[in-house]
Amino acid sequence: MTFSFSKFLVLLIIVFSQNILDSLIKHYEKHDNYVLKFEYVSKNKNEIIFKNKGKIMYSNKKFRITLDEIVFIYDGKDYFNIVKENMEVNIMKNNELSNYLIPNNLSKTIKKNRNKIKIKKTENFQISYTDDNDNKYLLDIDKNYNILKINQSLTESYSNIIYFDKILFDQNLDESLFVFNKSDYDGYYINEL
Repeated sequence: MTFSFSKFLVLLIIVFSQNILDSLIKHYEKHDNYVLKFEYVSKNKNEIIFKNKGKIMYSNKKFRITLDEIVFIYDGKDYFNIVKENMEVNIMKNNELSNYLIPNNLSKTIKKNRNKIKIKKTENFQISYTDDNDNKYLLDIDKNYNILKINQSLTESYSNIIYFDKILFDQNLDESLFVFNKSDYDGYYINEL
């Protein structure tokens, strides 16, 4: 029985791809906290619908995302969506945005969808996959396994693109950033979903 060169190449590609995924997952799992700045762009037929700047503060599986005048907090149990303009707070058990915006959550999604992932070596790396909702993702990752850009295609014409500008690992973050204090939002409509 002979082992063909084409089988060897396929095996080599699979091992190379799995090593990249493992390195990406480990890269984010080893950091308990970080601060990340990003730009969030939504497009329809290549026309920009809206563009927002934001910041993620992540610490020990809790996070705070600011996106213009909206604040998202996850305290380890509940998700709080605070809309200052409307003076409203939505309390939820899930937050879809955090699944692909928070690098640690995204690395868990990648781990779960390993068998669906394709990797392309460019100057950096490109990881592509389709999730359970048929949303298509294309991630640009640098050689140090930092995520540079995420392109989420929801339909043939509509997409969200997230550009990560700056990431600072191992930051000393105050735990109060990840706590929702109802008394800070007196007069706000509190909606538990």
